Amino acid sequence: GQPQATPAPRGNQGAAPQTAQGAWLGVAGIDLNGDLAGAMNLDENQAGALIQQVVPNSPAAKAGLKAGAEDFDLNGETVKVGGDVVVMANGKNVETMQDLVKIVQGMKSGDKLNLTVLRAGKEVKVTATLATRPAN
Repeated sequence: GQPQATPAPRGNQGAAPQTAQGAWLGVAGIDLNGDLAGAMNLDENQAGALIQQVVPNSPAAKAGLKAGAEDFDLNGETVKVGGDVVVMANGKNVETMQDLVKIVQGMKSGDKLNLTVLRAGKEVKVTATLATRPAN
């Protein structure tokens, strides 16, 4: 049979760059789902924002956030697994990348963003000092 064109997963618009105004963290990510959680030996009901990319020298990089390095085929789309999964930001639950984007957008450069991430299945606390998005 012909491979069917499937619409891109709706959760991925969170990877679009945030607007220049406001604060900047410097990550791209996707919503954790059961397939991705399973690939990372997490509970399949675990929600969060799975970090795909950390911009070098960004607040996220300076805070030590880690992006995934292993390719995983998610319904025909290659995504990275093994990176940090953001589950809380400033005391609010993060279930999707959009949740994280909204929290960051409500902050300003210089603000501290307190994150709880799952790294190798363990909760790790990370603090990032947000910056202004570079002009380029």
